[in-house]
Amino acid sequence: MATVKGDVHDIGKNIVGVVLQCNNFEVIDLGVMVPFQTILKSANDNKADIIGLSGLITPVARRDGDGGRGDDAPRASPCRC
Repeated sequence: MATVKGDVHDIGKNIVGVVLQCNNFEVIDLGVMVPFQTILKSANDNKADIIGLSGLITPVARRDGDGGRGDDAPRASPCRC
């Protein structure tokens, strides 16, 4: 789990993390202001089944539209569950 680059609000991420841990999920919390490449690297390194992202829409929406990835960053397909 991580709060995306461009955002420092992590209350929701922290609550979800605690709920998941209380239900026997292993949670890796990368913190706040995490670049997209770091999130993907950690997910690959840890063989993650799920990536949880947190971001307050107002500060994140102000970014230049790349989601913090950068032009040469790998892409991930969202799961619309």
